[in-house]
Amino acid sequence: MNPPSDLPTAHWPYLEALVRLALALALGLLVGLERERRGKEAGLRTFGFIALLGGMAGSIGADGIAILTLGLVGLLTIPLNVQTLRAGNGTELTTSAAMMVTCMSGILCGQGHTVTPAAVMVGTTALLA
Repeated sequence: MNPPSDLPTAHWPYLEALVRLALALALGLLVGLERERRGKEAGLRTFGFIALLGGMAGSIGADGIAILTLGLVGLLTIPLNVQTLRAGNGTELTTSAAMMVTCMSGILCGQGHTVTPAAVMVGTTALLA
């Protein structure tokens, strides 16, 4: 039995959204793997989460949420740098910049972009290596 046509229905493209999030996660894991290989504080899981967070923010479709998410990731870099400064290792500016690029690439993935975030993340990984 079909529902009456005057009731609102929601359509959510599950497969498309999951592919976008999977791409964001894969790109985040790529950079995270490189950071982990270098023995940095933020590694595979951190970069995976950051990219996935960006992907979810981008898939929501509101620019304000994406900007807020990018700002929150920026705030996340503060404790990372404070911790490494206290340990006498200097700042983690490169890792912090990579976190911001990863979040932005995740946002682009969530919005439906594929080639641009993939190219940016491959380039980022090459710069970090």
